[in-house]
Amino acid sequence: MDKKLKYIIVFIIFILVMIGISRVYTILNTNFQNEEAQRENIESQETIINQAKDFSVYNDKDEEVKLSSFRGKPIVINFWTTWCGYCKVEMKSFQELYNQYKDEVVFLMVNSTIEDDKTEVNKYITAQGYTFPIYYDINGNAITTYRITGYPITMFINKDFQINRIHQGMINLETLQKNINNIM
Repeated sequence: MDKKLKYIIVFIIFILVMIGISRVYTILNTNFQNEEAQRENIESQETIINQAKDFSVYNDKDEEVKLSSFRGKPIVINFWTTWCGYCKVEMKSFQELYNQYKDEVVFLMVNSTIEDDKTEVNKYITAQGYTFPIYYDINGNAITTYRITGYPITMFINKDFQINRIHQGMINLETLQKNINNIM
C-alpha cells in the first residue's frame, strides 16, 4: 500500500474518532445540564409536596429518635453545624419561634455530628442559652436520607408527613414564621 494512502486512512480514522468523542461529550453534557435544571427547578419551588422520608437521629440521652415518631404534627427540621456561621445567626429566630410554638410544632434541630463534635455542640447550645431540643446525626442517617451537602437547610413537614418546603441557606424570622404557618 502506498504511504500516502496510509496517511489518508489514519487521518480519516482520527477524524471519525474525534467526531465520536465529540458526540459522546455532547450527549453527556446535555444530560448533566438537564439534571441540573431539574434540580434547580425543584429547589426553587415555593411549595413541594412529597412524602417525608424517615430517618433516625439521637437525642441528648443517646436514645434513637425516628422522624416518623412525630407523624401527625407539623415538623420543622433544621440541619446545622457549629462551624457554620449562617447556622449560628438563624438560631435566635428558631429559639423565638420554638418558645411560641413548642406545644404545637415539633422542632428538630439536627446537628450533623459526623461533621461536628458533640461536646462542642453541647457547649455552644448551653453558652447561647438555647432551649430547643438538639438531635445528633451521629451516623449520617439524616443527611444521607435527604442528601444534605450544605448548611443550613430547613425543611417544613405538615401533619400529613408531607414536605411542604425546603429552604436552603440562612432563614430569617419572617420566612420561618411564614413557613410554620403554612404547615399548621
